[in-house]
Amino acid sequence: KAAHPLLAIGIAVDTSDRLLAQLHEGVLEVVVGRPLGPEAAACTFNAIGDESLAVVVGNDHPLAAQSRVAFADLLEYTWILQPAHSPMRDVIEREFQVHHAVMPPGLIETGSILTTINLIRKSRMIGVIPATVALRDAQHGVLSIVRYSIRHKLSTYGSIVRSDRPLSLPARHFLELLHRKR
Repeated sequence: KAAHPLLAIGIAVDTSDRLLAQLHEGVLEVVVGRPLGPEAAACTFNAIGDESLAVVVGNDHPLAAQSRVAFADLLEYTWILQPAHSPMRDVIEREFQVHHAVMPPGLIETGSILTTINLIRKSRMIGVIPATVALRDAQHGVLSIVRYSIRHKLSTYGSIVRSDRPLSLPARHFLELLHRKR
């Protein structure tokens, strides 16, 4: 913003599959997400990193105080998950398959991590969010991380741009900043 103070910037927050569709349609110029599906074939991907997931609950939730939680313990509660076919949801569905369990009835689906956090804080529901976000929020007393490890990680995320379209100067500058080595 310092380099382009008059530039209007829009930030869309959604699952990678939905953001890639918007990139393909020309609504977005850059996506920070995971390359998925046919839309990703016409794109250039520059990796940023891997991400693991954490099961989270409100601080007063019964699972928050347990030193060890089994998968069966999680099935007693309503789950808040990302929408079907999103990368995070796919990881959770694989976790259920590993345990020979069906997805629980009465799911709440949202692509918003903020909504997930707000819902778990005010209920007995459980959510799944990126571990980096969960650790930060747990350190600030916002939520509790359940002592259960999800076996699979999300695929690598990074910047995604269309290969067949030149980038604007502000988008190129954003990508330089995003991928600058710290």
